[in-house]
Amino acid sequence: HRVSIDDRPAIVDEKTRIGDWEVDLMMGRHGGGGLLTLVDRTTRVTRIEPVLSKHADHVADVLIRALSEIKGQVHTLTMDNGNEFAQHERVAKTLRATVPPSRSGYGLRFHLQHHARHIVALRLVSCEVLHLADQSIDQRT
Repeated sequence: HRVSIDDRPAIVDEKTRIGDWEVDLMMGRHGGGGLLTLVDRTTRVTRIEPVLSKHADHVADVLIRALSEIKGQVHTLTMDNGNEFAQHERVAKTLRATVPPSRSGYGLRFHLQHHARHIVALRLVSCEVLHLADQSIDQRT
């Protein structure tokens, strides 16, 4: 079961410990896949993983795979209460982490996920610029 966000360790809010992650899912239009974003609260290290669907089993598999190499260093995973995160107990057990429920409008979570969305946008713009440059070079030759 999830631990109340009010009962999670104070160190999580202090942002002095690496390994406390904020998790969110950004889906594309018409359910055609999306991105799972993970942001460390302290370092702001961001992992972005592709997902094929928002089915809970698939999202849990992607989340576990994304953090399995550091599972001994994952302390908490804060995510919303959406159905896509219904496998939170399996994720917590596998990664040996605590998964407190999110509070609606939780400010830092929004800020960190905004950071992740900004990174995604920059990557997409960079890819588009490179694509346009490649097209321009191809037209010249």
